Amino acid sequence: MWEAIRANRRRSTWLMLAMGVVLLSLGASIGILTVSWRGEPTIDDQLVGAFFGVLVGIATWIGSWIYSAVDGDRAILRSVGAREIEKKDHPRLWNVVEEMSIAAGMNGMPRVYIIDDSAPNAFAVGRTPEKSSVAFTSTLLRTLTRDELQGVAAHEIGHIVNEDIRFMTQAAVLVGGVELLSRFFIRVGPFAARGRRSSGGGGGTRMVVAVSPS
Repeated sequence: MWEAIRANRRRSTWLMLAMGVVLLSLGASIGILTVSWRGEPTIDDQLVGAFFGVLVGIATWIGSWIYSAVDGDRAILRSVGAREIEKKDHPRLWNVVEEMSIAAGMNGMPRVYIIDDSAPNAFAVGRTPEKSSVAFTSTLLRTLTRDELQGVAAHEIGHIVNEDIRFMTQAAVLVGGVELLSRFFIRVGPFAARGRRSSGGGGGTRMVVAVSPS
């Protein structure tokens, strides 16, 4: 178990570094391209664009890391419409999670959430076992027996104990950082410029760029 925990901590560190490289490279590219769209840039213009792009990438990287540490798990749960429950709301699920937490040697139990969804699914999120959560879809709860539910809960709590959830939570939030820069690229890049030209010209085709919500 301890080796798995150490391995997951190493993976989390490497993930942070890799995402930093991606965000800085993406920011520099956006900065250079933004300058290039405005005419024939000099080398100095491109360097200035790359510099400001890197600053945006650094800000996004640091902001994503802080967000994943402070509110990353709750953000993921909000994004899927999860609602936190107490024992009185679903005694069977609560007892199963409590039993599996005790069996795994946890100090306390994770927060328990239910998601109204047609797919049978469950997952765990959080940065540490002390600040973790497990979520189960309503369809999963309807279709599984108590023994089967114990198996699913034990699997998710295993992720918590081994600190897999730190890596998974960071990955989900940091990917959002890439999406943030990508949205910026779409809004200030050639697509946005073409859309403005098309909407401004008489009889031209208006271009609409759809961006999926985070």
